[in-house]
Amino acid sequence: MNKTDFRSCCPLSSSLELIGDKWSLLIIRDLLMGKNTYSDFLSSPENIASNVLITRLKTLKEYGIIDVRKDKDRKNIKYYSLTEMGKGLLPVMAELALWYEKHIYAEPEPLSQHLTNIIKNS
Repeated sequence: MNKTDFRSCCPLSSSLELIGDKWSLLIIRDLLMGKNTYSDFLSSPENIASNVLITRLKTLKEYGIIDVRKDKDRKNIKYYSLTEMGKGLLPVMAELALWYEKHIYAEPEPLSQHLTNIIKNS
């Protein structure tokens, strides 16, 4: 992927083109929280529609943010994981969660605590 693939030369605008939609960030969140299969993502409380999930997983794979591997025994099962590029989003997501806690809802949530612990232990 290079700069000419984006509508704007602005890094923020281009980043949002990659991961700025609600569902992509929630899939990345779920991967950070240990979910790794299609059915895991469908079980998240936000109730992503299956067609949206398929599209987002495909897009995240194309951008190099996630990787996919098939189960050795059950070929219809795929396991998703973050690439190094995807793992690089961890501090960004932790900061978003901390921002929310600071400005919107002042009680620490399990997500930001979990992400902060991952960063500290990296």
